[in-house]
Amino acid sequence: MTRYVDMEQGMTAAERRLRLYLVSRAKLLGRAVRLTGDGSIAEDLLQDAWLRFDAAAAGQAQRETLPYLRTVVDNLSRDWRRRRSVQSSLFADNADTPPVDVPSLDPSPESQAIARDELRALAALFETMPVRMRRAVEMHRIEGATLTQIAERLSVSVTTAHGLVAEGVARCRSALRQPK
Repeated sequence: MTRYVDMEQGMTAAERRLRLYLVSRAKLLGRAVRLTGDGSIAEDLLQDAWLRFDAAAAGQAQRETLPYLRTVVDNLSRDWRRRRSVQSSLFADNADTPPVDVPSLDPSPESQAIARDELRALAALFETMPVRMRRAVEMHRIEGATLTQIAERLSVSVTTAHGLVAEGVARCRSALRQPK
């Protein structure tokens, strides 16, 4: 037991989360297989559970990480069963039920054109933005970095990082509101 504790002391929080996941993976997979009845679906859900768990746990210290991970697996498994149930009832071969027209989830050509214009406007704005501000906005909005992480990477205070992100986002909103 001492060797395990000593080894964990030299690990980062991300490494401890990964180790917990790998040590618990077999039991979590068995749990997901029992809940879904399908090994390949259970594998997919377990991968999704890891990504969600790691993203959620990265931003905060959690004491009960294994129970939280189990809850993520359980919730994803239940959601999958519900979706499968709804899909089977919607797409069941019922001669009495008229076919259902399902609207396309693809954006309309107009929405696509608007999105391209907005993307061009933001790209042009990013070219004129100060480098630190642009990098702070990219880290926060695209990479999902916290203000503390941004401050560390840019070698600035958290307050300065907040100001850079806030000003950059305000400039982006302003650029998108301007008439074309």
